[in-house]
Amino acid sequence: MGQQDDEIRFALGVIDDHRRLIAAGKTHRWDMVKWAVTVNIALAGASVTLGQQAGNAKWVFWVLAFGLVILSVLLMWEITRRMTAVRNDSLVPEKFLIDQGVNVVRITGNTPPQRYELSYDKQELRIYVLILLASALPAFLVWWF
Repeated sequence: MGQQDDEIRFALGVIDDHRRLIAAGKTHRWDMVKWAVTVNIALAGASVTLGQQAGNAKWVFWVLAFGLVILSVLLMWEITRRMTAVRNDSLVPEKFLIDQGVNVVRITGNTPPQRYELSYDKQELRIYVLILLASALPAFLVWWF
């Protein structure tokens, strides 16, 4: 085995590490969405129990639920920003493999991008934001009616 083989193995290991970090980021985003939905449903349930009391108490639960949505979206943005940085870092060892003669396009079926944008996961992020907004809806409806 030569030095080139060792370098290629090392580059593959680095790419594998990046894939694991991206997978962990996706898991964190989903866990954060599940946590926020659970808390917002609990807030709606708590506001229902105050149905006999003043409307202001129910309004506080709605504000808390909406605040949780905003906080969750900001946290999701930060996780996505970090995942985008890892994706961009993974382009370096991939370029090394291409320079060593590995036909990445033939293997993956895609030409590697020059750079990943923050909007790479936009479809998934839209769904998560809609889920978060929907989770605040019960607390809003209890306050509204």
